Amino acid sequence: MHIPRYFSSAGHLQFGSFYLPDSSQWPTHWVLVCPPFAEELNKSRSLIATQSRKLCASGYGVLVLDLHGTGDSPYKLDDSDSDWSQWLEQILSAMNWLGQQGTQQVTLWGIRLGALMALEVFQSARSLETSEKLPRIEHMLFWQPVLNGKTFMTQFLRLRTAASMMAGDEPETVKGLREIASQKQMIEVAGYCLPNRLIEQIDGLKAEQYEVSGHVSIQWFDVSRQAEKPLPPVQAKLIDHWRRADVDVQLHRIEGDAFWATQELVSIPALIDATDDAMSSVQLKAVTNPARSSHSAGESNESAPNIISTLPNTNARIQAVTTDCCGQSLTSLIHYPKDFNGQAVLVVVGGPQYRVGSHRQFFELAQSLANEGYLVGRFDCRGMGDSEGEFPGFESIDEDISAAIDGLYRAGLDITSLSLWGLCDGATAIGFYAANDARVKRLVMLNPWVRSDEGLAKAKLKHYYGKRLLQKDLWVKLLSGQLDFGASLKSFKENLRNSFGASIRGKQSARANVVGDNKNLHGAAASTKARSNYSRDRQRPLIEQLYSGISSFKGRVLLLLSGRDLTAQEFELQVQAYGPMKQWLDSSQVELHRFDEADHTFSRSADKRKVEAVTSQWLGQT
Repeated sequence: MHIPRYFSSAGHLQFGSFYLPDSSQWPTHWVLVCPPFAEELNKSRSLIATQSRKLCASGYGVLVLDLHGTGDSPYKLDDSDSDWSQWLEQILSAMNWLGQQGTQQVTLWGIRLGALMALEVFQSARSLETSEKLPRIEHMLFWQPVLNGKTFMTQFLRLRTAASMMAGDEPETVKGLREIASQKQMIEVAGYCLPNRLIEQIDGLKAEQYEVSGHVSIQWFDVSRQAEKPLPPVQAKLIDHWRRADVDVQLHRIEGDAFWATQELVSIPALIDATDDAMSSVQLKAVTNPARSSHSAGESNESAPNIISTLPNTNARIQAVTTDCCGQSLTSLIHYPKDFNGQAVLVVVGGPQYRVGSHRQFFELAQSLANEGYLVGRFDCRGMGDSEGEFPGFESIDEDISAAIDGLYRAGLDITSLSLWGLCDGATAIGFYAANDARVKRLVMLNPWVRSDEGLAKAKLKHYYGKRLLQKDLWVKLLSGQLDFGASLKSFKENLRNSFGASIRGKQSARANVVGDNKNLHGAAASTKARSNYSRDRQRPLIEQLYSGISSFKGRVLLLLSGRDLTAQEFELQVQAYGPMKQWLDSSQVELHRFDEADHTFSRSADKRKVEAVTSQWLGQT
């Protein structure tokens, strides 16, 4: 049972995903997640949810917290209170609350940078056990733990140096970025505005500095494509040090992809099963749900809702809800406006993300639109984020979109107009869906995904190689012998060959190959108020499928395209090559805005603010 909820913790509003066993008893052993950092949380969220449900089936309660300025927490990282000590306080506050409900033990589950947080929580909790009602910490789980904060932060800052290099901007260095952060007390990296104090706090973290001894066990999971290779020396040294301090460290080598950094979402059943097996050795007990003590003797105390009523809750302008979709539970977040203008917007997520979006883009968009009077919903499709089930592929999420729309209409406001907003394959998905639901009046489409081998090759030839030849670092690498000229030439030849390959009409979607052959296809859910007569031939190229849907839609469309994005560039090339789509784009139905300096997800704060402003202004037109 998954219950998403906002509650007050350590003086701030916080979001938590509570996973409860299907029982009328309060679990005495909970697993408390110390989450990964920034985009690693985005990439890991579905795997965390899968493991949480598995642990629930074994009788544990699981709490996944969105710390201040992260995930669905209604703050920003650059708020005055967003720092490592605030995060520590929130986790300890959650532990204290669990203790007050009768929880006897907590296992800290540290994922990536969260492993360093788990170690600090463990050390801090020991000094607070006598004054606070904290459960015992006898076990910790580590998934691919980060052991050195400064090394981790250096790698994070390199995301900005790499982005500037690819864009052909003036080269930046990590040392220079640290100096900028120190001078301005803030720096923007990969769409996140980081306060300098947080950078400095993370820089100072080292796993070996924490006192880990006594009656505690650590289940350490290392995930690698080459699990048979020896551990890096720094990890092996730390494990040996802890074992000599009588710490029971069990090392599990799991073969799998880097789930925290892959382009597509990955499933690692071996990691899920091994983690569950490791936790099965912990004896589980249950006590009577403490919430029942307030019930009269004549009331029934045998149902799970008693446990739900025990969970913390608070009234906020953002509400978490669950909605049924084909027998699976979808998780949605609804942003309520202070002064409702009658319009609702549903954000449809694309790519390997969940409802928050890359660098919290969708969260910030929803907050911005809600402040302008719109009712806004964000949700996880089946198999994504916190939602149950298997992801059917973006081409087959009609039921998911319909169920999320139903949830918006149940929000209790009188909706007069509904718009769908989507990025990448989320944009393509709403183009497929819109004509099938009379409730949908407008679409906002950002960088629609129409990938084909030929289209991608042409986009690279036109927009990448010519620009690359003008970049200084290419010639420096070439003249210094650092460039693998053979590999680069091979890549160029391959793209050239693909660009003259089969026509766009005969190509299939590369993304369709990624998500699999979706033969069990579904139409829009029965709750839609009307359906058009159009049907998609799923064997046709995506550009033609998109046209068949979008040309049947009678509402208005706002199209936003990034200048520094191959997906957007490929879309424009395919539109020019496919006459009917070009006529549609040139029609009065479509309003086009280009953002010449923006990347695929509009990661810069300035670009995010422009997208929010253009969206709000366009939606506000009569």
